[in-house]
Amino acid sequence: MASKIMILEHRVHTDIADLMLEGAVNCIAQQEVECDVISVPDLFDLPVVVRYNLRSMELRVNESRYMGYVLLGTTPLSGEDKLPYSLSKIYEDIERIKLRFSIAVGVGIIETETKEYALKFASAVGREAAVKCFKLLAIKKGLGL
Repeated sequence: MASKIMILEHRVHTDIADLMLEGAVNCIAQQEVECDVISVPDLFDLPVVVRYNLRSMELRVNESRYMGYVLLGTTPLSGEDKLPYSLSKIYEDIERIKLRFSIAVGVGIIETETKEYALKFASAVGREAAVKCFKLLAIKKGLGL
């Protein structure tokens, strides 16, 4: 089994994204697991890039195999352009991929109006997303997957 986690991040607010990434990377490192980080252009692209990776493994064009995925991002803050972000659509896409391919995915998306709130909890959100991924991996292992 691969002992690597893929972290996908949507980096709109660099300071918030840095803290989220730090929380996730530190948690993963504590488990003595390596990780790769890929930035995506939009929140909607988080599940898409997971699927791209799974497809590249199916076609054997990608040598990197991942035991799990951690997805990080933030929605637009107060005063920013509120495109039709539908977190429910993003979560539905993620759940569909998790169910179809039996993969472990931890998600940490901050949805708040204020940057101060996001900064206060960003590291914890990143860490918790990684913890969720490892919990799902443990359940898979316990079930023999």
